[in-house]
Amino acid sequence: MKELLLNPFRLNGVKIQGGNIMEKLRIGALRILMIAAALLALVFSGCAHAYLVKVDSINTRQIPEGKNYIIAAGNKNTDSNDLQFEEYSSYLSTALGSLGYKQVDQPGDADIEIFLSYGVGDPQKHQYAYTQPVWGQTGTQTSTYATVNNINGTKVVNSYTDTEPDYGVVGYTTQVGEYTTYEKYVVIDAYDLKTQTADGKLKHLWKTSISCVSKTQQLRKVFPILIAGAWPYLGGNTGEEITVTVPVDSDEVEKLTHPQPQPAK
Repeated sequence: MKELLLNPFRLNGVKIQGGNIMEKLRIGALRILMIAAALLALVFSGCAHAYLVKVDSINTRQIPEGKNYIIAAGNKNTDSNDLQFEEYSSYLSTALGSLGYKQVDQPGDADIEIFLSYGVGDPQKHQYAYTQPVWGQTGTQTSTYATVNNINGTKVVNSYTDTEPDYGVVGYTTQVGEYTTYEKYVVIDAYDLKTQTADGKLKHLWKTSISCVSKTQQLRKVFPILIAGAWPYLGGNTGEEITVTVPVDSDEVEKLTHPQPQPAK
C-alpha cells in the first residue's frame, strides 16, 4: 500500500502534519508574549541602570577664600549624630574634599557652615497604555491524501481530505498599566560664618538643589547617586536647572560609596 501526500500543508516553509501545529503555534505565541513582557519591564523599570538627576546650583559669585567648614542637619528634628545623617554627610564631605573644602570639628575653626537637608516626596501615580496581540483561528489549510491498492491486479485509488485550522494574530487589545514614582531631593546651603548681613543673619554663599524621580522610595539607595550628579556643581552656578545622567556603576558613585582611606597625619 502506498500513501501519497498530494497537497501538504506548509507553514513558513516547514511541513507540519497532525497535532504538531497547535504545539508549535502555542510556543510561538508564548515567545512573543515573553518578549513583549520583557520590553515593558525594561521601559518601566524606573532607571534600572542610570538615573536622571536634576541639579540647580547658585552662588553669590563672591566666594571667600577660606574653605574650612562644619556640616549640620538642615532637616527639623534631625540630630547630627543620627546614623542616617552621618552616612549622607559622609558622601557630601567626600565630594567637597575633592573641591578644596576641608571639614573641621570645631565651629571656631570653620569659615563656612553647610546645612544638609533631604527627603522623599509624595507618591505620584502614572498610567500607560500598551497593545497586546489576540490569538485565534485565521482560517484553514486543506491537505489531500490518496492510497493506491492493488486488488486482483487492479489498481484502486482512494483519496481523502484533511482540514487543519490555521492560527495567528486576529487583532489587538489595548491594556492599561499603572506605576508609582517618588521624588527624592537633597538641598545643600552654605553660609559664611565670618560675614553677617545688615539684619544680623549669616551671609548665604551658595545653594545646590538636587532631585530625581524613580520608582523606588528608598532615599538611602539613591543618595550617593544624587551627590554624584551634583558633584562638579557644588558651590558653583549652573545658571539654570540642568539634567545629569548618572549610571549606578559610575566612577563617581564608586568613589563616594567606597572612598580611599586618607593617609594618617
